[in-house]
Amino acid sequence: MNDVKRLRRPRVAFLLVFATISVLYFATNVLAQPNAPDTPSLQDYAGTWVLKVDGKNFCVLRLELANGRLTGSLSTPDHFQMDPGGQFSNISSTHRENPILEGSVVDGDLQFKAGLASDSTDFLLRLTDHDHAQFQMRLGANLTSPWNLLRVSDSEKATVASNWDAKEYPKEIVALRSELDEMIKEDQAVRTEVPIVASKMRQVDQRNYPELVRIYEKYKWPPISVVGGTAAHNYWLLVQHQELEFQQRVLPDMQRATDAGEASKADYAYLYDRVMTREGKPQHWGSQVECKDGKAVLAPVDDPAGLDQRRKDLQLMPVAIDDYLKLVAPMCSNFAHDAPAPGTP
Repeated sequence: MNDVKRLRRPRVAFLLVFATISVLYFATNVLAQPNAPDTPSLQDYAGTWVLKVDGKNFCVLRLELANGRLTGSLSTPDHFQMDPGGQFSNISSTHRENPILEGSVVDGDLQFKAGLASDSTDFLLRLTDHDHAQFQMRLGANLTSPWNLLRVSDSEKATVASNWDAKEYPKEIVALRSELDEMIKEDQAVRTEVPIVASKMRQVDQRNYPELVRIYEKYKWPPISVVGGTAAHNYWLLVQHQELEFQQRVLPDMQRATDAGEASKADYAYLYDRVMTREGKPQHWGSQVECKDGKAVLAPVDDPAGLDQRRKDLQLMPVAIDDYLKLVAPMCSNFAHDAPAPGTP
């Protein structure tokens, strides 16, 4: 295997839209034990916390303690995508602020709600030391993989950044990025409706195919440094829903791009697994499932004993394969097999 192998609206403030095989991939991840010797209190969590992405403030969490009650706000971009490895893309330039509704310390972890009273989301914050913490959102019975937050001075008056894609691209690349955005919107529209209808997905995928071929013939695998991370991720997602022959054709180029840091390692893992599975071979990272009788069943894996560790190495979400299958299961129950299609859930 290669080096890699070694190797729309949210429930609160934001949209975690990741659809690789037409599903949302989020999950449980066990946090490291905090280094703080004493059990933290509400006061220990009070302050301003930020999550930085590419050196910019992506998330700003303000926590204030008054009369024994925790208040404050959670600010994030209005919309963004997160790939299976936790990398962010399609980050909106606008953001929204949601109030902290309630909070308490349970077994040393701060558990709180944010959002509107009628539509709030649960979060967990765990101190690793005085100035660092790990932050997770609860989705059903699961927690997202942890984000690392840094405590900053209140005097900084930290705000969520708005200039996420400040790079100036040539007109040709601007047009390409816009085109991929539109293709993704259509791709996801048929994969998020209920029920998910195979024939509709197939029609969209067939319309997208000629343009994906044109892009490949011009750029091979579109490098992140040329088209940007969002466009590179969007191209991968569209390829993920194409026929096996085209996926086999582009996989070696994606591998080379990944080894050069020009493509996402997590995205490569999903495409590699898909090609292997469709060739009748075992997959490696456990990303591919089959829907049988409305249930999610993991496709064969080459080394089941090391699967969770491989997923952890690439920060695939969720790490635990059992948790992953639980999250995929609802998509299988919503899938209508009215016609064969390459990009099934």
